[in-house]
Amino acid sequence: MTMGEKIINLRKREGYSQEMLAELLNVSRQSVSKWELNVSVPDLNRIIQMSELFHVSTDYLLKENVAYVVEQEMIRSLNDEEVQVYLDLKRKEKKSLPAAICLCILGAANLIGTSGLSVLYPSMENQLAAAGIIILLVLVTIGVSMIISNSMKLSKFEWLEKEPVQLHSGMLKYIRELKENYAPTHAKFITLGVCLCILSVIPLIMTTMLAQENEVALVMSVVVLLLIVMVGVYILVYDGIWQGALDMLLQEGEYSPTEKVYRKKYSFFSGLYWCALTAVYLVWSFTTNDWEKTWIVFAAGGVLYGGLATLIKGLGNK
Repeated sequence: MTMGEKIINLRKREGYSQEMLAELLNVSRQSVSKWELNVSVPDLNRIIQMSELFHVSTDYLLKENVAYVVEQEMIRSLNDEEVQVYLDLKRKEKKSLPAAICLCILGAANLIGTSGLSVLYPSMENQLAAAGIIILLVLVTIGVSMIISNSMKLSKFEWLEKEPVQLHSGMLKYIRELKENYAPTHAKFITLGVCLCILSVIPLIMTTMLAQENEVALVMSVVVLLLIVMVGVYILVYDGIWQGALDMLLQEGEYSPTEKVYRKKYSFFSGLYWCALTAVYLVWSFTTNDWEKTWIVFAAGGVLYGGLATLIKGLGNK
C-alpha cells in the first residue's frame, strides 16, 4: 500500500475531508490531494503530525511493508451521549466561570474604592479598610467556590485537553457545524472584549490629565478601569470557554494533537506558576498591608505567564 492510499484510508477512518485534514496540518487542500495521488510526498514535520493525528507510527506511513498497527492505548473515544453531556456542562460553565472571575475583579475594585473613600472620611479609615477587605474575601470566596464547582463537574473530561479523542463521524460533522455557525459571534466577542480592555485605561488617563492632584478622583478612575476590564474579561472568558470546547472535540487550534502533547508534557507548569504567584501576592499583601496596590501582581503575572508559556513551547519544539 502506497503512502497516498494510507493517507486516504486514515483520513476516511477519522471522518475528515481533504479540507479538514489540510486545515489540521496547516497546508492547502491541493497538497493533501497530491499526497493521496502520490504526486508529491509530505515533509517530515507533516508526517510526524499525521502520525500523531492518526495514532500510527511514522514507519507505517513511510514504509510499504510495515503492518497497520494503530496505537490503541493512545486512543480514547466519546460516544454521542457523552459529547452532549460535555457540551451541556460547557454551556453552563461559560456562564458561571466568567461570573466567578468577575466577582474576584469586583472584590479588588471594591477594595480600591474603599481606600479612596477613606481619604474623604479619614475618621473612618480603619472601618472602611476592614469593610473593603471583608467584602473582597467574601467575593473571592464565592468566586473560588464557583470555579472549584465547575472544575469538579468537568473533571472526568480533563483528559480531553491532553490526550487524543475519537468521535463518530456524524458527531464530528455536527460539532464542526456548531463551530462554523458560532464563528461570526466568536469574532464579535473577541473584538468587543479586547476593545473594552484597551479602552478601559481612558478614565485613568483623563483623570491624570485633568485632576492629577485629586487623589480620590485618581483612585475612583482605577475603580472604573477595573469595572470596564471586568466586562471585557467576562466577554472574553465566556467566548473562550465555548470556542475552546468545540476546538477540544475537533482537536483544532490550541487542542491539536501536537498541542496536546505539549500540554501533557508541561501540565505541571501552570499549577506551579499560579500557586507561586498567589503566594507572592499573599506574602506581599500581609507584610505591607498595601492591598490596594498588591493586586497588580496578578495583572503582571498574567502577562509574564503568557511569555513564559510561549518560551517553553518554543524550546520544546526545538
